[in-house]
Amino acid sequence: MSWIKVSMQAAGIDPEVVLAWAAELDFDAFEQEGSTLNAYVPADRFDEAAFGRLASEFPFGENLRWTASLLEDKNWNETWEKQYEPVRIDQRVTIRAPFHPAAPEGDIALEIEPKMSFGTGHHPTTTLMIRMMLRESFIGKTILDLGCGSGVLGILAARLGAVEVTGIDIDVWAVENTRENCERNGITCMRVEQGDARAIGERQFDFVLANINRNILVKEMPVMANAMHPNALLMMSGFLNQDLPVIREAAAASGLHFIYTETDNEWAAITFKKP
Repeated sequence: MSWIKVSMQAAGIDPEVVLAWAAELDFDAFEQEGSTLNAYVPADRFDEAAFGRLASEFPFGENLRWTASLLEDKNWNETWEKQYEPVRIDQRVTIRAPFHPAAPEGDIALEIEPKMSFGTGHHPTTTLMIRMMLRESFIGKTILDLGCGSGVLGILAARLGAVEVTGIDIDVWAVENTRENCERNGITCMRVEQGDARAIGERQFDFVLANINRNILVKEMPVMANAMHPNALLMMSGFLNQDLPVIREAAAASGLHFIYTETDNEWAAITFKKP
């Protein structure tokens, strides 16, 4: 498969802000290289003219500067793996790949094969979600991991004592990656399905986990609220601090009560409860 690499910069704007904007577009993976954000997409899915129009409307200050280049055909998963280092969160959870050394004794060790999926723990939004999860009890609970990516959050929920986990993702590669990572971690209580939020149907859960992006979270807030049992918790990330008022307004409109937030520089995560 041929890939397009789009390199983006905006003077005076943190690359993570550019990432928050680009994450809502049709890219498959990202990497940060100094002040440049590189985004990757299969060549047959990239419309250069359409992206140029979006870049000209970049909402944070001056127009985005960008270049697009066709990459040589190579094993990008292998390249990514070579750059992927273990992540340790709050000295309690270690996220590692199969080729990494063992986790520190006593840690909850999650073995995640990257496969270009989101959810290796490197991005602040994943770390924020895990920190919120570590504050709660998952023993005997049912979990929805919406937009499961690599499956890291659902797998952690299972390791924390959840009895039933449902992962849903719109992308086939994410569904396959999550299933592989469940098998790798010996997780048998997690079922993975392809689809968007409509795939939930009328099912309800004790926890809903969603690390996606602001627009999707706001759009699907009523669906997620409907998927919660009374007293269930909704944990969300994938957005910036400046988006918190919009997120809180959408949650309140769906009858959810604000509990607390976690932040890491520009990024934020938030927990709500269904009364």
